[in-house]
Amino acid sequence: MAEVIKRQEVQATPEIIKFKQLLGMQGRLILADQKYLNPDIKDVPPIDASNPTADFQSRNYNPFENTSRFDRREYWQKQVTENKASADFNSQLETWKTSLVSTFKNESNQEKKEKLKPYFSKIGINLDNFENAEASTFYSRYFQNGASGVKSFVKDIIETYDNAQSLKSSLTDIQWLANIFGGKSSEIVAQLVDAEVNLLTDPQFAEKLNQKNNKDKTPLNNLSDKEIDLLNHICAHCDNDASQENQNGKKQENGPLPIMAYEAEIKGHLSNPNVDSIIISAGTGTGKTTQIPQMAMDVMKKGQKMFVTSPRKFPMKDLAARIAYESGNELGEEVGYIHGEGQEVNKEKGIVCVITEGSLKRAIGRDKTGLLLDYDKIMFDEVHEMSKDLQLTMALALKIQEKRRTIGRPLQLIFSSATSNKEAMKRFLPGAALVEVPGTTAPINETFETTSIPRDEKPARAAFWTRELIKKKPIGRTILIFMPGDTLIRETVNKINELNLPNVKVRALSGSLPKELQEEAKTADPNVYNIIVSSPLAETSITIPDIDVISSGYVNIPRIDEDTGLIFLEEQLHSRKGLTQQKGRGGRTGESDFIFLGTRDEWEKGVTENGVFKVRPEFAPNPLSQTDLIDAVLCLKALGEDFDQLRFMEKPNPKNLVRATRQLKALGALNPDGSVTDIGKQMDKIPTDPHVARMIIEAKNKGCGEAACSIAAMIEARVLFVKPDKDHSEDKIRASGDSFKVEGSDFLTLLNIWRAYSRVSEDQRKTWVDDHCLRGDVLERVTSRRLELLKKTGTTDSDNGVSSETIEKCVAVGFKDKLLRRNASVWTGRRKPRTTYSLADEPVSNAAISKGSALMNDNYEMFVSMGNYSRQQENKRQIIYMVNNQRVDPSWL
Repeated sequence: MAEVIKRQEVQATPEIIKFKQLLGMQGRLILADQKYLNPDIKDVPPIDASNPTADFQSRNYNPFENTSRFDRREYWQKQVTENKASADFNSQLETWKTSLVSTFKNESNQEKKEKLKPYFSKIGINLDNFENAEASTFYSRYFQNGASGVKSFVKDIIETYDNAQSLKSSLTDIQWLANIFGGKSSEIVAQLVDAEVNLLTDPQFAEKLNQKNNKDKTPLNNLSDKEIDLLNHICAHCDNDASQENQNGKKQENGPLPIMAYEAEIKGHLSNPNVDSIIISAGTGTGKTTQIPQMAMDVMKKGQKMFVTSPRKFPMKDLAARIAYESGNELGEEVGYIHGEGQEVNKEKGIVCVITEGSLKRAIGRDKTGLLLDYDKIMFDEVHEMSKDLQLTMALALKIQEKRRTIGRPLQLIFSSATSNKEAMKRFLPGAALVEVPGTTAPINETFETTSIPRDEKPARAAFWTRELIKKKPIGRTILIFMPGDTLIRETVNKINELNLPNVKVRALSGSLPKELQEEAKTADPNVYNIIVSSPLAETSITIPDIDVISSGYVNIPRIDEDTGLIFLEEQLHSRKGLTQQKGRGGRTGESDFIFLGTRDEWEKGVTENGVFKVRPEFAPNPLSQTDLIDAVLCLKALGEDFDQLRFMEKPNPKNLVRATRQLKALGALNPDGSVTDIGKQMDKIPTDPHVARMIIEAKNKGCGEAACSIAAMIEARVLFVKPDKDHSEDKIRASGDSFKVEGSDFLTLLNIWRAYSRVSEDQRKTWVDDHCLRGDVLERVTSRRLELLKKTGTTDSDNGVSSETIEKCVAVGFKDKLLRRNASVWTGRRKPRTTYSLADEPVSNAAISKGSALMNDNYEMFVSMGNYSRQQENKRQIIYMVNNQRVDPSWL
């Protein structure tokens, strides 16, 4: 590592001084009245480019170095009390806003104002109509949140001008601008100095100066190599974690976020101890997800904390990083995140914690008091999704809210969404405050098909519209295409590639893709047309400017078979609110197009398929009625709660509750009276499917806990083998899968893959996984998840040669409620009869073993299964194909 330059030596470098002047930071510090920064400093030496050895050490930066917003607030309150400051901060801020508005209205400043119009236009402010609201927006964006905001301000100046050379020529204008924004507001000046201090004391910055410039020596607008280095570093330093939300290095907003116009109203509710609940119905693109937590940070007292839920782990860290960046923090300080064992949160300084709904549910279970007394607010974001975990945590939070009300420790709940049923929410929470924020005003041009497009033709039709869009759109544009699942996503990518469109980069995005490919898919390349073909995952997790949207109108949803209780994945018509959410991905920064691969009637009413009319629902179906509730029932039982003791916006299906209770009793998790057993409590503490948890507990007792944890991690991986491509044919992939098979057990087959992988040295693994058509990224996640489960269950990393049959018996115990027995052969429209199975405790079932299973070619009398693959109509029969199966020897029973 290069030697770190000492701080005073950094200051003594003429190029550094020149570059600070180039950025306008020097001008702001010269023109700002330093006595407001620290009243104890009487004579502060000026910063002057002609005096490059100016001694920065004489400046007393205390008490502003490394302090929180609360420390600063307390400091200035003390200054006012001791008459060391002329006015409190809010008064200074209002004076500054008034002065700023007056300056821009002053006719003598018209020439300078005209030069600055392009910059202000870029950030969405019209200088010809600059009033107090615009001043507030500008302050909140760049100066309210500390040094990072100021760095962002500097970076935006750089980006606005054509190049760094023209920035040099405009230095006078920028210094004039800096004088206005520096003003005499003590807090603003403190933040400006913070930006200077943070930059000059950053070891990475010093190391950057020491590194030899091995880059292309071609001059960039006649800047010196050192200036280029500094420019590159500062731009990268300004971005920091912010790029993770938008991934293209630019702010997602191109103007004042609509929600900021409602800031006073929202903050009023957030700071009111008598307001228990707030419903914020904010249209797409309003900035609700990132701005509401920051508004809460502004009004919360020192020591108060807030949870913000995220529907999926995919965007969770990105959201936390964005809030941290915009609030002037490093991720993991005042803003952090928690997901399972992965977290980055400061228990002492933390204010906002972004958390998945499932992790919040577990946090409630771990809380000793059961009241979450360390937290004062919970924001439930994207409540329109109404997932099972979301509804469960909402119900638990409402119960906690009631209990805390009785002890004088209120818990405020915030519910936000772009497309939720606000009328139903208001009926459910009659005392809640309601704030309605309209969506973005940028026009979205809707296009509907003139005739119905069959499902199988939608990929080709999406490719057609992609070609039409790029004919009229500038390069760098992003087109986001929504398809329901991996198969249609892959077909759409292939259809677009077949067109051989110039300057096009096509990428897929779904939960089954490697993490790095998911991240790559979210990054817009300014030199090509960016085509992203995505599952509905991207409805709430992608924010990219300059985007157009194409929607298939379909979505894959887990369903429970009413007769058998088996879970299968069903392709359904997406709800109208879900489609509105997809459409709202566009229109964020300017005009965009939305193309629906169906007619307007199909959007508004529904679709006729195979002669049957299917109604398009307004909202997504209630998961509590459509999915398995075994995990939810176990969670509540372990907390000493029951479904009928909690308030749910949408009631669960009673039949599913009865079935889940019966299954848990079969697994030994519940006593006959419905109370939770010791085994049930152990199962609830293992963050995985209850059946898998039961398998692990049984295996640990039998001395094969390591094998069970390895199998569990492999099960969760879902997609282990690569998709067919030029290097991996379908035959090669199939042959590789067959080579690992253990007759009679898909679970032992998974264990066989893991053990083969774990025996390969790390330097050989990349070649090994490629040769075996396996996904190395998935197996790396399996490695991490396996260690997490071993640690969570206190299991040693060795099984000492336990027999395969012992492991099989443990699997059978874990899935004993999913025991299937062979039926008589039934004709399914194929050349030969298919063997079907029924669940042991259900009257009728047409379940079959899926293609590729280790049980496929043998007629086993009975087996247990983890779950379904799909449900298909065959000769008037619904056949459910089962995956992850395990033979059961009748003698085991």
